[in-house]
Formats: sequence, structure tokens, C-alpha cells
Amino acid sequence: MSRKLLGLLLILGLAGCAAPSSNVDYNTEIDFAAINQYQLAEAEAEQDPLMAERIAPAIQANLDGRGWRQGEQGVRVFYRSRVETREKESNVSVGVGGGTYGRRGSVSGSVAVPLGPTEEQVMILQIDLVQDGALIWRATDDMTLPERERAERRTERVQNLVAKMLGQFPPKP
Repeated sequence: MSRKLLGLLLILGLAGCAAPSSNVDYNTEIDFAAINQYQLAEAEAEQDPLMAERIAPAIQANLDGRGWRQGEQGVRVFYRSRVETREKESNVSVGVGGGTYGRRGSVSGSVAVPLGPTEEQVMILQIDLVQDGALIWRATDDMTLPERERAERRTERVQNLVAKMLGQFPPKP
């Protein structure tokens, strides 16, 4: 196999593994390059307090790592998380197949067989940046919440989710 073909296959393979981006929307009239200060709002009362204790530091670390600083004149950063129960899609199926050989033919079919629970818990996270009372940027994404997950692993996954979401900020003109 030629080196060029091998390189192309490697690039396509890595592109297929890339995580999908978060859902992002923003006000195109805002000069995001001029913003470098923020105020992190308190978590809403109905949020899971353990999850809020993971989300807030992840947002702070991400923004501080970009050279932003907390202050009274910055944009307000709000975050909301909620948990939903969703139907889990089965990735396992059983099938019977066939093919043709000469004049002979065959029929094929398949049946999906769900293995394990058919529902899963999903946390949906929304991060909003508000300037002078107006929403200027929003990102929304989600992650599954396995039933038996260590607290340290869940914290790590929240940090990765926040980094993925804020990795799309500021928007590129």
C-alpha cells in the first residue's frame, strides 16, 4: 500500500473518531475578543448539588486557563443541568443472511434484540454567557450517567464535557 493512501486512511480514521461538537449559538454582533472577565452565577436551587459542585470548578478552570479573570465587570456565566431518562438504542442485532450464486437466490432479514436496560440517564448541560442582561453565547451538550460510576470518574467526565463546550468559545468570525 502506498504511503499516500496509508496517510489518507489514517486521517479519515482519526476524523471518524473525533467527538461531535456541542450545540452552540451566539450573537454575531458581539466582539468576543474584547471579553476577558467573568462572574460565575450561583447554581439554581433545583440543580443536583453534587453535579453543580463539579460543573462550577470546571467552568472556572477552563476560563481561567484562557487568561480570563473573575471580576465585577465581566459577562455573567450561568449554567443549568438537568437529568432526563432516554430510551437507549440497541446496538446489537441478530440476523440471517444469504446471497446469490448462479441462478439460486436467497432471502435475508434481521431482528434487533435489546440486551440489558432499555433506558439510560442523561445529564444535559447548558452554559450561557450574558452581557448587560442579554444572552450573547450559549452551548448545550449532554453525557450519559452510568448507574455505577465512581465519583472521581464522573468529575473527570464533567470536566471533559465543559472543556468540549467552552472549546468552541469564543466563536471564530
